[in-house]
Amino acid sequence: MFFRYIRIGFLCGLAYGVLFLLLEDTASLALTRTDFTSGQLFSSLIVYASMFVIAGLFFGLLQFIFTKERERNIKPISGRVFLLLTFLVLFYLGYGIIPSSVLPESDKGKALMFLAWGGALLLIYWAALKILQRGKGIDLSTANFRCAAAAWMITVFLIIHLKIKFNPYISDQYRAAGIGWFWMALLFSMGILGLVMWCGKKCRRSLPGSFKSRKDWRWLAIGLVFLAAGVGLWRMAVYKMTDVCIDGEYERNTDKPPNIIFIVVDALRADHLSLYGYERDTTPNIDARSSDGVVFKNAWAASSWTKPSAASYLTGLFPGMHGIGDFFDMLSDELETMPEILGINGYYSKAISTNHNVSADYNYDQGFNDFKFIRGHDYKQLLFPHPLLAGRFPILLENAYRWGLVDGNILYGDASTLNRSVIPWLKLNHDKQFFLYLHYMEPHYPYYPIRPNYSKGSRLTLNDLRTIRDTRGASLKDLEKRSLQAANVRRKSLVQTVINRYDDEIAENDRRMEELFEVFHELNLWDKSVIIFTSDHGEEFFDHGMGDHGNTMYNEVIHIPLVIFFPQGEYAGAVISEQVHLIDLMPTIFDYAGIFCQVPMNGASLMPLLTGDEARFINNRGHYFGEVEVFREELPWERVYAVSKDNFKLIKTLYKDAEYGIELYNIEADPCEKSNLANSYPELTEELLSKLEAYIAYCDSLGIQSTEFDEAGLSEENRKRLRALGYIK
Repeated sequence: MFFRYIRIGFLCGLAYGVLFLLLEDTASLALTRTDFTSGQLFSSLIVYASMFVIAGLFFGLLQFIFTKERERNIKPISGRVFLLLTFLVLFYLGYGIIPSSVLPESDKGKALMFLAWGGALLLIYWAALKILQRGKGIDLSTANFRCAAAAWMITVFLIIHLKIKFNPYISDQYRAAGIGWFWMALLFSMGILGLVMWCGKKCRRSLPGSFKSRKDWRWLAIGLVFLAAGVGLWRMAVYKMTDVCIDGEYERNTDKPPNIIFIVVDALRADHLSLYGYERDTTPNIDARSSDGVVFKNAWAASSWTKPSAASYLTGLFPGMHGIGDFFDMLSDELETMPEILGINGYYSKAISTNHNVSADYNYDQGFNDFKFIRGHDYKQLLFPHPLLAGRFPILLENAYRWGLVDGNILYGDASTLNRSVIPWLKLNHDKQFFLYLHYMEPHYPYYPIRPNYSKGSRLTLNDLRTIRDTRGASLKDLEKRSLQAANVRRKSLVQTVINRYDDEIAENDRRMEELFEVFHELNLWDKSVIIFTSDHGEEFFDHGMGDHGNTMYNEVIHIPLVIFFPQGEYAGAVISEQVHLIDLMPTIFDYAGIFCQVPMNGASLMPLLTGDEARFINNRGHYFGEVEVFREELPWERVYAVSKDNFKLIKTLYKDAEYGIELYNIEADPCEKSNLANSYPELTEELLSKLEAYIAYCDSLGIQSTEFDEAGLSEENRKRLRALGYIK
């Protein structure tokens, strides 16, 4: 008898795990269109089956212990085991959600929540059993079916509700469409209840009553009606979430200037693109397309992290002019942005961003008719990895990556999600006059590529993960001070592992770019659009003893790719070696589109470089000024400036103890900036330093008072994501 209970627990656990996974993946494909691989499905199957088999064996044992001996031969337990497994899922998922909103993040608070939540669910389970077993003439088999049906009803409700809730992009769409996914989940779960009850009756021929009676088919009718209602509500939501056409005011004609499509790939350093001479073929699709455009070999960002850099190319101003420096600064309403000026000139402006730093929270929607921010969808599976475990045991996240259960869009919306949003919009509005801004997040940290190639077989230990955590925003000297000499010894191999993952994410983004470019070709947008492909900044891999970005102003974080495709292949095949800056893009767009603009800009139009008038461009350009305000408290410096003219670049680092350091590099002869020439060229150093001091003094004289975002306004969800990305503590 004991083994019978164990066998039932085993079979119920296995069935529940497999069916839960199938239902969850079906919901993911239908509701959130999550990408899956065969490897991930296989890994998930092993994980889910193992988890629930162990739980099923335990619950089977409990049923044996608490069932009276005389009832063990006749008492069916499968329904109870299913219900217990469902309440285990409720406990597991609920405990990961409730504590942060109910109790402070303390060990005592978590322990108290653990006990309180578990106790509450035990009471609910006991009450549910009493209700399911009540009724005149109810036998044990019927009660068992009721428990099984209730278990699957709750399970389906949880899967549908949480799959939408945990995908912020999808939940925002449902909310905007006015469709309550709670009710949709309820309809589907009621449909499953009816079908399970009907199947249970059909499988148990010993139940009283005739199956030929219409009354006995009522559960089938109930199930089908509720499922149909759920499908209808889902289809209504899909219809309402579909983008609509831009109104006729923005119709194109041959007399109007071209569309502007501005594509930014976050944290993409130029020297990791095969287009820029990298030994790995990371960007074959962009390479193939580049012959149809203009490749700028020496393009620089104005800062080494997103917020100030994005503000610069959207305003044409250096960071000191627009005042965006730290994480909480907001784009000033007094600034004239690119979409605002284009809007005045007849363009409909739309933006889709996957980076929270470029979002409406910081006023980056200024001037856009439509601004959409796509957040990350968290983990692909509900149960593993789960924040309850992954947050406390980082190695689980690494193992989940090895098994294909994790990719980069844990913390941000991925390229496939952005494409799924923009491609339908383009198909509806390709014949309109528009400015489209797209901000892709790959290959930004964390480096969890969907398709491991260069990183295939890479393994990170728990100690490796700790080292990566400490190296993001910490210099190698600081690591040595913290007695992490082992990190220094293993640095080369560890950094190479991280680089492999970074390169895989570049390759994944390249595949998504080709997906977008094919749509451009299909809709004939290549012939009527200026298409810009670039990045906001690069990434450091200990080139100068640092990891991450936003800490220095070396080439690895400011030298970015820039390719511009002009309508009908104009200027195709040109390669420009002259130093250009992202702030040059705004005046270039206006110049090419014939837009007269009196708004002050620091950048210079790139058109003279394309028409053979290089001397006019050099005369108009002036010096390059860049800067980054370092917001990581553990670093000894607080701000880094850069100034460049011709082939020389000077970097000034302001330390927190009021000292500063000066570096001078010949970036043509020494692009990796390894040889400091400040002492060898004192006159040039002094000249560039005086130019930089004049720039700083001028910016200070402007008295720019940027509005600051209130950190208290951050949701707990966004706070966790930004903390994981390294932007806040």
